[in-house]
This record gives sequence, C-alpha cells and structure tokens, in this order.
Amino acid sequence: MALCDGKMALGINVSGNHVQAMPYGGTVTAYARILHQGHKLHVWHIDVKNDEGELISSVQVTNYIVHSQKKE
Repeated sequence: MALCDGKMALGINVSGNHVQAMPYGGTVTAYARILHQGHKLHVWHIDVKNDEGELISSVQVTNYIVHSQKKE
C-alpha cells in the first residue's frame, strides 16, 4: 500500500513453497522485494526466514492496482 497512495492493491495470485518447518512459538521475518511495478500490476517476491536467517518459505504475489472508492 505504501507504493499505491490513494489506490488499493488487490491480490490476484499467490504462489508459495514451504521449504522448512517452523517450530511453534518461533519468530519469522518476511523480506519482500518488488520484481515489477507497473501501473496496473505489481509482482512481489517474499522470502520468509527464521531467526537464524534460514529460508522457511518463498512466496510470489501479484497485485492488481485499482483506484480506491471513497464512501460518502
């Protein structure tokens, strides 16, 4: 949403792979980078890692960008 001031990002595709189990109560951190930032489509790659920096999941998300509709 930070890249889309006054607009909404609607997720239209999410694809992920879980490559390692995470113990209950553990902490994960998501690191996202944008692969494509068009006017209507944004494609992101997200790596989810544990406290040791080991990869837990790898995710790709495609968002469709639309103008927000204000309620009156």
